[in-house]
Amino acid sequence: MNITKIIFVLVSLFITPSFRATPQSHTSDKLKYFTPYIGYSINPREEEKKEGRLRTYHMPSIGVVYSWSKVTRIEGSTRASYAGYNLYVENEFVLNAPKFGIGPKMGMNYSLSFFNIGTEFICYTNFDRATLYFRPYLGLAVGPLRTSVGYNVALSDKKKLRINPVSISLAIPLFMPK
Repeated sequence: MNITKIIFVLVSLFITPSFRATPQSHTSDKLKYFTPYIGYSINPREEEKKEGRLRTYHMPSIGVVYSWSKVTRIEGSTRASYAGYNLYVENEFVLNAPKFGIGPKMGMNYSLSFFNIGTEFICYTNFDRATLYFRPYLGLAVGPLRTSVGYNVALSDKKKLRINPVSISLAIPLFMPK
């Protein structure tokens, strides 16, 4: 499958829900709020084996998110349409690596219905070396609650910290507005 087909499918997924006919009677709620959240990422490593097993880096994180969303409810129905974006800063803690490290990051994502697309900039460091990574990702989300699969792209090459390109993440808000 070439890149043009992949882009067409992704764009179609995000645009199609916005072309639905909306009944005359509906209500919209706009939400804007800050909330702390926790996250967890796993980063499997194929190059390194530890005692004959695949080594996986575990990266819990904590951060804060600013969320803006619009929820449209159709009267007489349980259906709702969701659109929104999140801006966030957080810090990942790189566990079970040869040397403990951290990864401060900032990012943003956009959600339409349950689909989520976003980008992050992460600076992983073990206090001897540091590498800046760019991570675009796709996933599923409801407000700031999201799960995603991302691809790490190193932006600096000198003495870079080796992080596997694929990352699987989950972010959970600690408080949600009513």
